[in-house]
Amino acid sequence: DQNINYQMTWDLSNSKDINTTPDMIKKGFYFADPIDTNALTVNDLSKAQVVDQNGKKVDGITFHKYTSLSQAPEFIQEQIKDNHLAGRFNGTFVVAQADDPQAFFDKYVKTGSKLKVQLPVKVNKEFEGSFSNTAYQFGFGKATPTNTVTNYVKPTPAPEEKPTPKTPETPAPTSTPASTPTPAVQSTAEPTAAPAAPV
Repeated sequence: DQNINYQMTWDLSNSKDINTTPDMIKKGFYFADPIDTNALTVNDLSKAQVVDQNGKKVDGITFHKYTSLSQAPEFIQEQIKDNHLAGRFNGTFVVAQADDPQAFFDKYVKTGSKLKVQLPVKVNKEFEGSFSNTAYQFGFGKATPTNTVTNYVKPTPAPEEKPTPKTPETPAPTSTPASTPTPAVQSTAEPTAAPAAPV
């Protein structure tokens, strides 16, 4: 199985020095990522984290996994619907949520930080082809999409069954059939090969 550590940008630079109200801040700050469960399985969320520009872990962020929109807290459901995104969140999704919106606003939003959300996922064993990922950052009740990232999964080559060598129609003197992986011990390894020319 192939493991991927998604690195997504939680870009708060447009909110630098923003003037707002306590009621708007109470709407919360969170990062939501719909998971394509045909392609991916979410790994252990204890390994997910948010880091700042210096790679330092951002404290006060809790990750949640929901398998449907109705499982999410009421305010998240309402904001997703208000942003006309219910169709994108009709299956499994992961939310990285600021536990204390005011503290998060003061330290990261007002300063225009660019954070990185790191989410470990696993590519499903039978999946091959491409899958895309677009996450959404929510602040003040509004959703902003991240860049869409498309990944390609090549099929894992199955161990080849070695074909039984067939007697060549025109025997090549002192050579073994090309498909035979056996080292060149010509006269004994391949009973169907032509005998070695007499010395």
